[in-house]
Amino acid sequence: MTEIEKNQKLQMCNLIPIDSIIKFIEQGSITLDEFITAGLDNSKVEEVLKKFKKVEIEIEEQNKAEEIKNQKTVHLDKILKGKILADEIKGLINKRAITFDDILDAGLPLKTVNALKYYCSTEKITRSYTIEQLPPMEEGRTDVYFVGLPGSGKSTMIAGLLNVAHKTGVLLPDPYHAAGVNFQTDLIQDLNRGVLPERTDVGSYNYIAASFNDTNDKRHPLNIVDVPGELYEKIQDNAEVDKFLRYINNKNKKVLIFVIDSLAHENNESISKFDQSVVFPNILQIFNANGVLEQTDAIYLVVNKFDTIKESKYSFDNRPNGDIALEFLNDEFLSLKNNCIAARKDTKNSIKIKVIPFSIGNLSYGSILNTLDRDFAKTILNQITKDSFVISGGANKIFN
Repeated sequence: MTEIEKNQKLQMCNLIPIDSIIKFIEQGSITLDEFITAGLDNSKVEEVLKKFKKVEIEIEEQNKAEEIKNQKTVHLDKILKGKILADEIKGLINKRAITFDDILDAGLPLKTVNALKYYCSTEKITRSYTIEQLPPMEEGRTDVYFVGLPGSGKSTMIAGLLNVAHKTGVLLPDPYHAAGVNFQTDLIQDLNRGVLPERTDVGSYNYIAASFNDTNDKRHPLNIVDVPGELYEKIQDNAEVDKFLRYINNKNKKVLIFVIDSLAHENNESISKFDQSVVFPNILQIFNANGVLEQTDAIYLVVNKFDTIKESKYSFDNRPNGDIALEFLNDEFLSLKNNCIAARKDTKNSIKIKVIPFSIGNLSYGSILNTLDRDFAKTILNQITKDSFVISGGANKIFN
């Protein structure tokens, strides 16, 4: 457009259709300010401004949609590559950044998507208890205590044992503690749905009364106590510890299971500020000083999350898992092992000391169980039935 043509347009601006004015402005031939200076009616000026505002909003919405699309692609890529935790996925779902259909369409297996749905939708309903709220330990059973720091995997290990005992038909729930039956059901169901149980609440306890049948159909009644890891952090100076020691000081035989978080130890990472290799010998000596070991028939030193350290530290080691676990213990937790041996000499019992590897199975997103490893759980179940009290006569046979 020549300067003469431009001036002609400006002189007759109020006669030009609004669409043409907008077109001139979009082409850069004439600016809105030039039209206003030329005397363009206010009504037409407002119409032009509305048009450009609408276009601006549309562009902004398109940019936002494109940004959301790009972010969704990034989120889904992390999910497919397993570079995100289940809690983060839950957060994305809750703020509608992605949907489960998006995850499924991206190619994640339906089984895993369903596990994520269960994880994201399930609220914790299991009631937790203080030590004063627990019922007294029923006599005539073996008390099984899981000793470990926060995040070591105690609840997950209990869930694995109960789930495998259930699936192999050797689990016999006992109605002595109804809340324990509910807790047991939750643990088994969580793993069936492909989800690890939540951590035990700070300061909370759960007690399960159950029995395992052994290969000879003998019934082994157990008191299984899930103790919060925070208690063991303060084993030296917490009044809560005195309550716990009084609670477990009964005539029942006992099995102590030290749950060693091998992954946290190897990576020098832990929820707890304490070093397991230092804390565990102290816990053992507290038990010994309070007479707990006098009633203890077995101590299991369980190298938990074993599959992870085997894949990293022992990736080219073809020895049996038990031999590798023993080497790890000798290298990293020799003080605990030697303290167990020394404590056995101090008691009247021939306490059996066993080193056992354990893994719950293949995980994704930190909390989704892809495959339950039954063999590790079966090993511990078999050991418990070997080392625990037996009801004379065993369980009644119903089916021949």
